[in-house]
Amino acid sequence: MSGTLRIDVASGGDTVAHFDTVYSGGSIAGLASGHAQDPHAKLLANISSTFSTAAGFGGGKLGGGTNGGAAVELGPGRCEPSQTVKETSEARGIVAASGTSVTVASLTCTVSASLQAKVTSLVGMRAEIHCALSGGVNNLVKIEKK
Repeated sequence: MSGTLRIDVASGGDTVAHFDTVYSGGSIAGLASGHAQDPHAKLLANISSTFSTAAGFGGGKLGGGTNGGAAVELGPGRCEPSQTVKETSEARGIVAASGTSVTVASLTCTVSASLQAKVTSLVGMRAEIHCALSGGVNNLVKIEKK
């Protein structure tokens, strides 16, 4: 059995779909495809219902139910590459250092070997530090005397 279905919506933009089904034992089951309320959105759904020549359709379902499957509305869209969020922090104040970390105004960052000598030379002085979060670790990127 083939046909067209229409779901009227008071605000306009009705859903319209063509369906192709198989009739067996007083029921139909098949596939409906068309467009949803938004004419740019496509509709793809299983369709099922009871059917008799005397009573017509009864208990029809568009997606879901025991005789059907799911219904999907496909809308326009596009994929965009994910963007890495770079989290940085900075602080000004007196430099305190211990081992491989530096603290200025409650901001503590891990110090790489390449910046260790500069940090050591600024301990006890006023400076500005810039740190970047990477892999869950706040790393010192830059330190300047102020």
